[in-house]
Amino acid sequence: MKKWLYKSLAFAAAVLVGVPALGGCGKDNDGSSVSNSSGGSATDSQSETLDPGDVKMNSYFDDHMMFQQEKPISVWGKDSAAEVTITLIRDKDGQVVDEQVVKTEDGIFRAALKAQPASFDTYTLAVKGSGEKKFTDVLIGELWVAAGQSNMELQTKYITGGRKLMSEANNDHIRFFMEPVVGSTSSPVPYSPQFDVESSGWDVGTDQQAVGELSGIGYLFALQLYNELNQEGKQVPIGILDTALGGTFIDAWISREAIEGNKAVMDGMGDRYLTKEEFNKSEGQNYTQMSSCYNRRIAPLASTNVRGILWYQGCGNVGDYNSAQYYRAALNVLMKEWSGVFGSPDAQLPFIFAQIAPNDYNAPENLAHFNEGLADVYLDNPDITAVVPLYDVDLTWNSDVMTNGHPIHPLTKAPVAERMARAALHLAYGVEGEYMAPVLESAEVSGNKILLTFNHVGDGLQIRNGEKTLLGFAIAGADGLFIQADAKITGKNTVEVSSPYIDSPKVASYAFCEMNMQSNLCNSLGYPAVAFRTAVS
Repeated sequence: MKKWLYKSLAFAAAVLVGVPALGGCGKDNDGSSVSNSSGGSATDSQSETLDPGDVKMNSYFDDHMMFQQEKPISVWGKDSAAEVTITLIRDKDGQVVDEQVVKTEDGIFRAALKAQPASFDTYTLAVKGSGEKKFTDVLIGELWVAAGQSNMELQTKYITGGRKLMSEANNDHIRFFMEPVVGSTSSPVPYSPQFDVESSGWDVGTDQQAVGELSGIGYLFALQLYNELNQEGKQVPIGILDTALGGTFIDAWISREAIEGNKAVMDGMGDRYLTKEEFNKSEGQNYTQMSSCYNRRIAPLASTNVRGILWYQGCGNVGDYNSAQYYRAALNVLMKEWSGVFGSPDAQLPFIFAQIAPNDYNAPENLAHFNEGLADVYLDNPDITAVVPLYDVDLTWNSDVMTNGHPIHPLTKAPVAERMARAALHLAYGVEGEYMAPVLESAEVSGNKILLTFNHVGDGLQIRNGEKTLLGFAIAGADGLFIQADAKITGKNTVEVSSPYIDSPKVASYAFCEMNMQSNLCNSLGYPAVAFRTAVS
């Protein structure tokens, strides 16, 4: 069975039982995810006994796979032999570009082959120990992780324009590794990190059905990155590691050790912190217990070098201000941990994350608090992250191909991918020019006005779509009661806000609510400004 069929089967099963096709965004919203049944039992799979003559490879190693250019090529597996020989052969001339003999320790072998440049040349990877395995049609290019929950998981075939994308899929130099999402939500999940993500594997950008199962954001991101990097005769394949799983909470994607090692995260866990005795007793929510996704979807890929990470997750974590600050701490922990997992323990990998689109999250400011927490993560790491606001994107969630959608899953994903790709080009490849949304830099009271200064304005601040009136701003006096403000752009990077009803304003905000679609400040790229509130003196 093709790997991509697992997502189709998961969708079909969801429809039959009346559950939304994609995992929901948490306990406060409709829908639950179908989970990956391939993680095995709740025991660590590394304890298995190997048969003589059997070389067991992680499922990452497959025909059509891709390695990250200009970084060591990590190869690992299991074998009963004392030594394993690993050979990388360039197909066009048969040249052995690297070969290593490594010893096994407790049945596990690991090697780091020499880094290679990107090209359209294919390779064969041979692994020989007590048995032998060969993997063909291997490419070396640029690898990105696409992670998060249901909005990242949303498959190409369901997004706006997705069927056209599938019909036009013809690029052999775009590859994608997909992890399965089929299974029972009540099945036990592994308590400890696993060796493999079974039933996962690589597919090629010429397989239209497989493209349809890939994350729509991931595929659109790959297309744009490919078009930008393959100019002036360059040959740079693009690969996506699609790990997203709907209905998951952020702590599910972080290891137990990392959670326990950070006081702010531990303090915010509440009853989501589980001891070993409490694990796998979550009544249909086992798949999103703390560390469960890390153990069976991220840890098995440890040592895989990538260029960066795309993240779209959080509606399961939307809550009050304290919840947002917990999320801020948790995402900072996740970014550091995943940089180590994906080959960069000493330097943070580029990390690009989307804010959550407008929706009702039970209290008027819950979503505003959450997106503020995400903006704070950017402010914590401005040189290596980018934040992507989405309140201007079309919120249509049902279509002729997605007939049982949910408002938390807007089907328009092209702007999300385009903004992520532009940020990636700057953060990872040094492309100059503006690359993200306007962010508040400073605020200053001047009489009965507040003067706001922004960075990331490109050629200058604008009102979206040529509209005449700047909307979305509010101010408050010493009493902290906000009212709508009059706002006008006064310079390339400045906005002035005031109200005839407040003589001495103290605080300003912008787009700081759940249903903030009418807020219309943007930069010259048309990217909407990051929502904010600020205390000023």
